[in-house]
Amino acid sequence: MLKNIPLKHVMVTDDFWGKKLDLYQNVTLIDSFEKFEKDRGGAINNFDRVANGEMNDHAGPPWYDGLIYEMIRGAADFLHHKYDPDLENRLDDYIDRISKAADQSGDGYINTWTQLMEPEHRFGFSGGFLRWQHDVYNIGALVEAAVHYWDATKKTKLLRVAINAANYTYDMIFEEGLKIVPSHSGPEEAFVKLYKLLKEHPGLKKDLQLDIDEYRYLQLVEHWIENRGNHANGPNWENGDDEECIEWIKNEEYGNNDRPSWGSYAQDHKPTLEQETIEGHAVRATLLFTGVVKAYRENNNPKYEKAVKRIWDNMVTKRMHINGGVGAIHQDEKFGEDYHLPNNAYLETCSAIGACFFHQLMLITFKDSKYADEVERVLYNNILNGVALNGEKYFYENPLEGKCVNRWEWHLCPCCPPMFFKILSELPSYIYSYDDNDLFVNQYIGSSADVLINNNWVKVSQVSEMPWNGNISITITPVSQTRFNLKLRVPGYVRGIENPGDLYTSIDTVSEDLDILLNGKKIDGSIVDGYFNINHFWTPGDKVQISFPLPVRTIKSHSLVDENKEKVAFMIGPILYCFESIDNQKLNEAILKPGFEPTFSGKMDGMDNATTISVNSNIGEITGIPFYLQNNRKDDQSIRVWMPMTEEANNEIPTRERPREISSSEENLSL
Repeated sequence: MLKNIPLKHVMVTDDFWGKKLDLYQNVTLIDSFEKFEKDRGGAINNFDRVANGEMNDHAGPPWYDGLIYEMIRGAADFLHHKYDPDLENRLDDYIDRISKAADQSGDGYINTWTQLMEPEHRFGFSGGFLRWQHDVYNIGALVEAAVHYWDATKKTKLLRVAINAANYTYDMIFEEGLKIVPSHSGPEEAFVKLYKLLKEHPGLKKDLQLDIDEYRYLQLVEHWIENRGNHANGPNWENGDDEECIEWIKNEEYGNNDRPSWGSYAQDHKPTLEQETIEGHAVRATLLFTGVVKAYRENNNPKYEKAVKRIWDNMVTKRMHINGGVGAIHQDEKFGEDYHLPNNAYLETCSAIGACFFHQLMLITFKDSKYADEVERVLYNNILNGVALNGEKYFYENPLEGKCVNRWEWHLCPCCPPMFFKILSELPSYIYSYDDNDLFVNQYIGSSADVLINNNWVKVSQVSEMPWNGNISITITPVSQTRFNLKLRVPGYVRGIENPGDLYTSIDTVSEDLDILLNGKKIDGSIVDGYFNINHFWTPGDKVQISFPLPVRTIKSHSLVDENKEKVAFMIGPILYCFESIDNQKLNEAILKPGFEPTFSGKMDGMDNATTISVNSNIGEITGIPFYLQNNRKDDQSIRVWMPMTEEANNEIPTRERPREISSSEENLSL
């Protein structure tokens, strides 16, 4: 298995990503914190109300604690990118208030919504409803924030709160016998991180002076994974009325010694390790299997390996859109059946981020570039589209066509910005990975990093022209001469592979112009699992140059994707293109001409200097822009990714749905 290079050892210098990370830290992160502070009475103020012993008047939905914790996690990781004492002071203030709230219960439990609104319903028992309350999800987000904040600052106040909450959760399950399984995944990966932190830094247990047995946290994770599908077989979420199901649970009809089912919506329809397809709420599903991979890295259970490979294959080869988005269906924000990939699909920003976490862990666990290809796809398209170029407006949904609802300044369920910060602040650690004798270059992002290979510190520096040009230069500087393998990802689209299961294929001829030079001399080698290997006795200043073409590619879908019959889409490298009505006045009428040939057409000034494309249609030449740049120049625009080649394939561009109010029985906006 590989490891990511820790954030503290990586610096992003990339012309494309460096500017974006600065924007997200300096503008977007602060914008979101300030909006959380004001939203419906202030999400942070919930902790003050608990600390003061107040009741009622919870600001926002029950999962707001978790969103604040996720914000802290993302902010902590950004401190590695660029240290900011004002940001650290802000976080310390929040942590002080969280700590005071945690002291109020006296036993480690903290979940402000339950404490303020339904204090007798901890973990949803005694007439409560966990699927709405999010007790376990919130505690998991707390644990993860604490681990990341300790890594950034070595401060332990939040870690103390998190360990007390984790111990209380363990006691409720293994001492009191409560059958608790998260209805919203996320705690699985978080508790593995807590286990690893305390295992690798045993001195922390002495410093904290708490009752800590880190193996309990891994035991909790395995319990949560292996006890899905183990419940009272009710209520009947799949065929029943939601309100009736909720009443069934609140009336405790599952019995005293059992628990209710959360249904396929929450991946509770059958045991996790027996699930054949990825089902239900797309965020919950992707985070669950991210947690399963994380646990597998610790327990090496072959059943875990088989499960995550099976589920990843199903998701990527049958249930993923071309922009890397997942979650085809608006109702319940969930996956559809195989090959059900409507172009007005939901494709929530959060679910794409969950998928990216899943891809990255699969990459460093199983060492195959197909996973890195999907990290790249989703980062540049569905995820990047989630925040506007000004850093202060957002998308919750990212469909491939629609009469656009404009980017929102804030949302009824603002779960996407915290998830966005979690993935983008962690991005630098995805660029490279390593083991004892191998250094993998997974993403072509300008950067420098220090890594220990063969007991020798090595600095790797990268200059990249991606995503607009395939020219990369990598300099290797070991402290002393040393031999190791440098493994360079050759993207699937360079090798003629758009998707490992042919869900998407290119109809263009693949160019063979891949050049790799070592100290100015072209070298030959084989590509194994998508990586070109250079075994070399490295000396300071050795330089590797990589060059591959990035033509406009014409992509078609698998024949079983009904929505895209006789339609094509266009990509350059990892960048997906869309056609926006600001450039194409009669977009709804556009049909590609027979023999069309997409070409480069220009650059977008002030918009990442992005490349545009042109293609011939019945309404004249139409212009395509990167999908992630939509709705940045003018409001109320329509977009289209999959362009029809025949009159029969053309269809009316649908209007995108607008956000609805949240109620306890309406889960379609619950993270």
